[in-house]
Amino acid sequence: MTQALPKKPDLYFLQEFIAPRWDATQTVGFDPNTTSGDGVLRADTSFSKLGDTYPQFTIQTTGEESSGGATSYDYLTNAGPGQNRNGTLTAQVRVEDKENGSGYTGDSGTYSAVSAERLSTLIRQEIERICIENANGADTEFSFVGSNENHVPDETNNTLTVRRSGVTLSYGFLRDSL
Repeated sequence: MTQALPKKPDLYFLQEFIAPRWDATQTVGFDPNTTSGDGVLRADTSFSKLGDTYPQFTIQTTGEESSGGATSYDYLTNAGPGQNRNGTLTAQVRVEDKENGSGYTGDSGTYSAVSAERLSTLIRQEIERICIENANGADTEFSFVGSNENHVPDETNNTLTVRRSGVTLSYGFLRDSL
């Protein structure tokens, strides 16, 4: 139980929940923990920080946190009142079609290349897998996490189409009084 998350919710979700549990075998070798080489999957809380290097995904805050308590508190302990804080984030994946029609692979010695559209789906599915398998928040400050696929249209106004997919992420944590 905590007074607040150690970082902004989107950054905390990315760095402390998603990245440590990533399984690159599910995304043809691409991994947000890789910093160089073919398997780099760029991830941040804003697309403006990522530039035009693909594949990439962001986790962004979509609104304010809320608490279900009628008096703004959900429970009382001997130490004082507490809240079950809930919030929503969105994950968006972007993968640009390749000019020569070839596909993507983070490890060509192990995986066959896949299309931009397929890789976008695989990355979204990996984010959802992590949420489903760790719905209790795992070893983080989250008391729960959840995910729902959402439709995100492809970007077709570029020379090459950018394939996109998205996930709405929910989270909660217990916020105790000082």
